[in-house]
Amino acid sequence: MELAKTAVWAAIFLFVGVAASAAEQGWLSDQHVVVTPPQARIRDDAQQPVDTVHAGTVLDVLAIEGERVRVNRGWLQAQDVIPYHQAIEHFTKEIDRQPSAIAYAARARVWCYHGEYDKALADCNEALKIDPESAIAYSRRGRAWAGKGELETAVADFDEALRLDPEDAHAYTHRARARNELGEYEQAVKDCNEALKLDPKSNVAYYYRGRAWALRGDIDQAIADFSRSLALNPRYVPAHNSRANEYYLQRKFKEAIADYDEAIRLNPQFDMVHIHYNRGNAYFHMGDYEQAVADYRESLEHNARYLPAIEALAQCYARLGDFAAAAQWQAKALAAAPSGNAQAVMQARLNRYQAGQRSGQNGAAQTATSASSR
Repeated sequence: MELAKTAVWAAIFLFVGVAASAAEQGWLSDQHVVVTPPQARIRDDAQQPVDTVHAGTVLDVLAIEGERVRVNRGWLQAQDVIPYHQAIEHFTKEIDRQPSAIAYAARARVWCYHGEYDKALADCNEALKIDPESAIAYSRRGRAWAGKGELETAVADFDEALRLDPEDAHAYTHRARARNELGEYEQAVKDCNEALKLDPKSNVAYYYRGRAWALRGDIDQAIADFSRSLALNPRYVPAHNSRANEYYLQRKFKEAIADYDEAIRLNPQFDMVHIHYNRGNAYFHMGDYEQAVADYRESLEHNARYLPAIEALAQCYARLGDFAAAAQWQAKALAAAPSGNAQAVMQARLNRYQAGQRSGQNGAAQTATSASSR
């Protein structure tokens, strides 16, 4: 069965934390926080600085301890963050009170997380009117262009951001992301390498380098980089999902299922159509057809017209010897299929399932095996 490709553009905006001490801090249940000062330092357990984050950066909360908030890389002062759902209102008030490039760029970053890329572009343009040399505004405008699929324009903005601030590891990382989508995999690897020189603990840079390897077909290097990403941030859902996809291609179905399980546990809303379809395929190849059926049905709960899952259900039911259900689902697949050779193949499968239904269970295994081959 074919592995569905997950939409990477959506995936990068999913950072999911686990709420801790929510009874003491009601806003912690929001899980995401946004940095409010122009810059804030993340410190490790020994209070040594490990990263600098800019206003508008969205982070997932792992814990709260006194006046400190635990995020992936370390600790921030609680006074330097606000709940994610309050961020747009906060920066809007800042802009109304005193317009600044920093406030506009910060709000633009949050708009991107909302998927409001046109609003993000407008804010970045306002920021650049105020400060034409704002590297962070160019970098965040690049992310907005990338979100809209305007990849070459995004790369141009990241180029300008890096001209103004050659030590911006995030700009390298997200230029790599755009270059992956443009098919410029070697350049993407180089960008991630530069990002990792500047920030050796960037799990996102490892992730996008892994994506470049995967897109080039280098499965072993891809898995190695996704594993490095997860060693730095075990909660990074896109890396779990992408590593699962590569394990699947190696026919390491148990390992793939373990990563799909973890991705779903961390964020049950993550690309539900494809992740359940892909996990269903892994179960199918392991011969666990009932679990596969459950995943294919879950995929269709979120997109009832997703043709690969409809056909996969038909094949599963045939393997289970339920040719009435197999024929029912194959008929749905045939009705939804585009015209051409695919319809002829689907019709042939439907004929076999209907023949199996008429003949009952006699010869069911043989019929199911032939009907399930692609």
